[in-house]
Amino acid sequence: MKNLKEILNRSINIRNSYIIGMILLMMLIGVSTTSYALFTATAEKEGALNIVTGNLYALIKSNSLDTNKQITLQSGESKTINIDLTNVNSIDAKFLMYYETTSNSVTIGCTENSDTCPFDSGIELTKNGTENDTMTFNVQLTNDGGTPATITFGANVGFADKGIGLVSGQHQLYKIDPVIVTIAAAKSLIDKANTENTPKEQEKKEEMYERKIDNNKKEYRYIGENPNNYITFNDETYRIIGVFSTEDKDGAIEDRIKIIKDEPISPNPEDPTKILEWSKDNSNNWITSNLRESINSNTFYDLLQEKSKKQIAEAKWYLGNIDVNTISSEDAYNKEREVEDESNKEDKVWIGNIGLMYPSDFGYTYSHDVDNTCFTNLNNCMNGDPKKSWMYKNINEWTIASLKDNTEKAFVISDNGSLNNESTNINTYSYRPVTYLKHDINFKQGTGTKEDPYILEEVE
Repeated sequence: MKNLKEILNRSINIRNSYIIGMILLMMLIGVSTTSYALFTATAEKEGALNIVTGNLYALIKSNSLDTNKQITLQSGESKTINIDLTNVNSIDAKFLMYYETTSNSVTIGCTENSDTCPFDSGIELTKNGTENDTMTFNVQLTNDGGTPATITFGANVGFADKGIGLVSGQHQLYKIDPVIVTIAAAKSLIDKANTENTPKEQEKKEEMYERKIDNNKKEYRYIGENPNNYITFNDETYRIIGVFSTEDKDGAIEDRIKIIKDEPISPNPEDPTKILEWSKDNSNNWITSNLRESINSNTFYDLLQEKSKKQIAEAKWYLGNIDVNTISSEDAYNKEREVEDESNKEDKVWIGNIGLMYPSDFGYTYSHDVDNTCFTNLNNCMNGDPKKSWMYKNINEWTIASLKDNTEKAFVISDNGSLNNESTNINTYSYRPVTYLKHDINFKQGTGTKEDPYILEEVE
C-alpha cells in the first residue's frame, strides 16, 4: 500500500509540474508577443524602415521624400515623384506599399509609368542583391483641399508564401490616370524666384534669381551647381537658363523661357554632316556662319519633332562684339547687346530659332557668391572653381559671341572654365543648341529636378 501511495503522489506531482510548465510557456509567449508589438511600433516611427515581421525589412528611397518618408503638398498642388522599394533581406519577401495622409482631399496613385502597382495581396521581390530586388513606382499626388497635406509612405513586409494586408490608417496605392494640371510656364518659374528683397537665409538656391536691369526690366537666371532647371524638350534632357524679356520676329516683347541642350554635340569624324566649325571661311559674323546655318536646318532644327518646332519662338538674338579687355559677366552682357555703329546695325541683331549660349549666360551662373572669381573675371575662371556652375561641362564649347576688332575669332568656354577667343575655322570644339520657348507655353507636370523634369504642354 505504501508503495502504491508513493506512486500516486509522484504521478500527481508530475501532472502538476506539467500544468505549471504549460502555464509558464503560455505566459512567455504572451510576453514575447507584446514585446514584438512594441518593437514593431517603435521601428515604424523611425520612418526609414517599416517592419511587419521581426526580421524582415523594406527600404523606401526617393529624392522627393524627407527622412521620415514624407512629402507636403500645398493647397491645389500636384506632383509626380519616383519611389524605389527595395528588398534588403537575404530571402525573397512580399511587400505591400501604402500611404498615410493628414487630409482626405488628397488623390494618390501610381501612373502608367510605374513598373506595376501593388496588389491587395502584395508583390514579391527577390532577395537583396538579385535582379528583381527593387521596384520603382511613379506616383502622382494631388491636393484638392484648402490646406496643406502631409503624406507618409511605407511598406508592410511578409514572408513570400504568406498573405499580407494593411492596418487602420494605411491606404492602398492603385493605378490612376495622370492628372494634367497645366500652368503658365514662365510665370510659374518667376513666382518661385528669389528676388532682391529675399533674405539670404530664406533663399531657395534650387530656384531662379531675379536680376534687375533697369527700372522697367528684369530677368531671371538659374545659378549654382544643381538647380531645379531640368526640362524635357524633343523627348531629350535640356536645362533652363532662365526667363528673359525677349522680342520675337513680330516685335512682341514677352517673358520667354530660354533653354539649352544638356548633352553637348561633339566632333564626330565619321559623320561629315556635323558641321562644328563656327565658320569655315574663318569669319566671325554669326549671320553668315556655317554653324548658324547648319543648326537651323539639316543638322539640328530639321531633325526636331514637329511638336517641338511648334514650341519654339523665333526670337531676337544680340550679336554685339566683346573685346579682349572685357572680364566681368556684367561687362560681357552689356557688350553682347551693344550697337556702336548704326551703319552695321543689321549685323548686330539676328532673328532666328536656334542659337548658342552667350558668355554672360555662363558667367551669371556664378553670381550671388557662387564663385566670385568666375563671375567677376571670365578670363580667369580657371583659378576659381568652375565646377560650381551647372553649365560647366569640362569641354571646349562655342558661344554665339564674336571678338571685337578681329573678324576671324569667336569666343569659347574652355575646358578649364575660362573664356577664350579662338579662330572660327577650328573644328574640334563642341556646342549646345539654345532656343527660346513661346511666351504662352504651359507646363503640364514636373518640378524641375533631374528625376522629375518640367514637361511642356503641346502647342496646337
